[in-house]
Amino acid sequence: YFTHVVAAPPGGGGDDSGSVLFDGSNDYLEVPKSTDLDFGGAFTMEAWVYADSLTTDSSSFNALDSIFESIDWNSQAGQYSFGISHENKLYFYIFDGNNTFYYGTTVLSTQQWYHLAVSRDSSSNIRLFVNGELESTNSNGYSLSNSNQPNPARIGGCKINNAGSGIQKSFDGLISNLRVVKGTTLYTSDFNPSST
Repeated sequence: YFTHVVAAPPGGGGDDSGSVLFDGSNDYLEVPKSTDLDFGGAFTMEAWVYADSLTTDSSSFNALDSIFESIDWNSQAGQYSFGISHENKLYFYIFDGNNTFYYGTTVLSTQQWYHLAVSRDSSSNIRLFVNGELESTNSNGYSLSNSNQPNPARIGGCKINNAGSGIQKSFDGLISNLRVVKGTTLYTSDFNPSST
């Protein structure tokens, strides 16, 4: 797996000394294309996030705050995205021939740290967690791919619904301890997110 920003996540009073600040204005990080970010089976993605602003929109494609994504926009099979939805809920997106979204239930607020996670097990169960609490379980075994996308993966930048050369929207706030694990389902039920 790769871990971006190894530092104390925000426990207790909220230590942001190890986080990356995104100002919401075309800020994002790129991760080179790799088969390490292709997921035929089990995986886990997680991060601590603190949003300075969030917007809502009636369209599921607008106002997305992506934490980690591998998106081309031009209907490349297997593209995916993990972040905060147009309704300010945790989401996971897969292009599996359809635009398939899975959502959590908690409406997230600004100026508050949250631990967000998505995992898929060997039986194709996709689970979404907010602060370690299971909020959604769905089934989708579609193979996810970064290596066959024309673009690198991104942290903090969203390209869904954007046909241009740049990104549609960038995260406004802090992301800490983003972790993407290939081949392992770290969470299948409620858990206590690590704060060290």
